[in-house]
Amino acid sequence: MKSRFNINCKIRDVTWVFLLGRGTISWASKKQTCITGSTMEYEIIALSATDKEAEWLKNLLFEIPLWSKPIAPISIHCDSAATLAKAYSQMYNGKSRHLGVKHSMIRELIMNGLVSIELWTEAHVLQIILRMFLEPADKGG
Repeated sequence: MKSRFNINCKIRDVTWVFLLGRGTISWASKKQTCITGSTMEYEIIALSATDKEAEWLKNLLFEIPLWSKPIAPISIHCDSAATLAKAYSQMYNGKSRHLGVKHSMIRELIMNGLVSIELWTEAHVLQIILRMFLEPADKGG
């Protein structure tokens, strides 16, 4: 998940890519639909949208009879330490109460083992991309 601010039109957008093995199974890049007071608040909204997609994909995989059960939590990589701390926090404060429903949904998905959220930097992303292109697709022969 990545959120970005467009200085020309002063609108944020959120982008996500879901990979299964070495292939992309879902991706999106969307403009924000609400105004927020801080980057962390917008990242929570972006994380909420990403988590909804992850939940949908996990339900889809669960319905495939050939897919092994149980399905491991979907790992979501976030580039904001503040957002990660907020996602795992059980505390609300007056400044973020309007995010309560989205925060509760994120916490519920984490607690139910549907998703796990990890802090990733640009170096981690570069490492994944290089691994995808440099490692052979079929190691088994």
